[in-house]
Amino acid sequence: MPGLETTDEMFDLRMSEGAKPLFDRVKGFIRAEVEPVTLEFFHLGEGRADRWSWAPGQLEQEINEGSWILAPVDPKMVLDTPPDDLWLASLSAIGIDPNLIVPGGSDVS
Repeated sequence: MPGLETTDEMFDLRMSEGAKPLFDRVKGFIRAEVEPVTLEFFHLGEGRADRWSWAPGQLEQEINEGSWILAPVDPKMVLDTPPDDLWLASLSAIGIDPNLIVPGGSDVS
């Protein structure tokens, strides 16, 4: 985001000992409450033409097939680049010309 100053401390994801019990409770809640709903939602959409999601293992398969371009995350780029420019900036950062992978790839309007 323009104007947001970033510091190294913002990206330090170490957890204090005092926060670990809360983290464990959040993971337990997700396991007990969110995962079952997610599975139910997935099954409700099976076979629907208007469904937009991944089947279990599909994303991993697509990554292994080379259908996705993976790159290291640069938090500064993510926070400082306007959203409309992020795709081109991300490709440029890893040396990829978008016109080589998609005709008109640099036209993101």
